[in-house]
Amino acid sequence: VKSALGERAATELAGVVKAATDAAHADLDDDTKADLLEIATARLDNALITARLPYFVDSSVITDRTRSKRLILLYEFTIDSSNLHSSNGARVRAVRLRRVDKLNWSHTLLGFVKPRRLQAIVLLDQIDELLVNHVLPALADGAGMPLLTMEAGSVSMEAAGISERAGEHTREEVATLPNLDVEAAKALGESLRLRRALFDHWDAKLKSLGAAVRLPHGIAFDVAIVKRDLKGIAEPNELADLETLQTRLTAPEVTKVYERLRDAFADSVERHEVQHRLDQKTYIRFPKELDAFVKPDQGPASDAAREKIRAELSAYVAQLARDDRLARTTFTLIARYLVDPKLRGAAESYAAAILIEELARELGVTGVAPLIHDGGVDEARLVRAHEHLTRVGPQRLSGAARIVWGRLFGRDLAPLELVP
Repeated sequence: VKSALGERAATELAGVVKAATDAAHADLDDDTKADLLEIATARLDNALITARLPYFVDSSVITDRTRSKRLILLYEFTIDSSNLHSSNGARVRAVRLRRVDKLNWSHTLLGFVKPRRLQAIVLLDQIDELLVNHVLPALADGAGMPLLTMEAGSVSMEAAGISERAGEHTREEVATLPNLDVEAAKALGESLRLRRALFDHWDAKLKSLGAAVRLPHGIAFDVAIVKRDLKGIAEPNELADLETLQTRLTAPEVTKVYERLRDAFADSVERHEVQHRLDQKTYIRFPKELDAFVKPDQGPASDAAREKIRAELSAYVAQLARDDRLARTTFTLIARYLVDPKLRGAAESYAAAILIEELARELGVTGVAPLIHDGGVDEARLVRAHEHLTRVGPQRLSGAARIVWGRLFGRDLAPLELVP
């Protein structure tokens, strides 16, 4: 290992192994050992990056109280690319990762930051999954954007309008990206739309049997696995259609436009994660708007919830303010935390509610707040907000987000620049 990674990285890897062993055998409430594992993992990643080795490790400590055990997970990644960002003298390294381990555990978000880490992390596998199943099917002529997770069922009548408008906006914004083959983008969207329809159809059939089907994780996947797993469910002609669609999706011009679009979305996600890291470096205040959802001084659990909502609110408003390409599409993906019943209740959904209400206030759209009341989301108000806020155009929407960030956090949103 030392000959392959170098002495420093090998030493830090040994430190991770020891810290993982100690954390596994520690008392269930011993947070110190979990912190030491996080520190050891961060030291390993710093050593790997310093040595310009294309690897990254993340660690998790999961407590299983039913069995009085701790589960230690080490996720392994390869580094696809890295960027250095600068803002008001602070610098943040962002790394874009792809999983290489085979653990049956997955991340649910598009990226992450941790207090012990110097880096902002962007997860390309999760971005692929979001794009092929929810965003890019909207590139087909007349298609809406699929807003719901598979298990959420069908979109409500109120939210159907959001889906249709989002499809129009995504097609318009993608068409303005420089050096993009619009016809290839349309072919990409149509193929993904038809593929999603096949999986939705199979999922509906499986529901009657008490089972479910998972959507593809990316643009490419093994059709043979689908044939094996859906034997007796998928008709031969449907499987033939799937193979035809996969052939279209591997055409060079389609693959090229997909990579171009993925990079544009990854840029936006990266700015979100970098803002998280900047906020960890410099304190940002708690906006009073949080009090409507979680009141202050209610104990450790509520304090942690407030911190999570504050963090996501800052990062999402900043992401939208800095999005010079796909602002309306980004806005819809934020609103999706309120549209999809399966996503409601997370910190991101409360951040989305505050963001939308404050944007409406800034742009003079009435009849929006409160979006959440009487224990649920007011979908009529959400539809009204989406319709009016996306009508103003992407530049004005981003400009309003910049003003909103300053109003919420009491100072101007600092410029964010890539360091050559």
